Amino acid sequence: MHTGIVVGVLSLAKFHASVIAEPPYDFTASFRFPWALVYCGLLSATAYAVGLPDVPRRARQIAAATVVAVVGAIGAV
Repeated sequence: MHTGIVVGVLSLAKFHASVIAEPPYDFTASFRFPWALVYCGLLSATAYAVGLPDVPRRARQIAAATVVAVVGAIGAV
């Protein structure tokens, strides 16, 4: 789970930096890179705190726990 979080966050950030942003910038050389790593850590911690990936059993419980984890990580930032 933690590897997926890191790969997902950093991949989307790199995609944004090279394709979406105007002008494009080097993501790993910007001040945004350390903050993306902090967000990965917060997202992993909040996901663990709500019991992911083991505790929720039903799809609705998993979705709710995921939303709580993301909102918690965003709130911590």
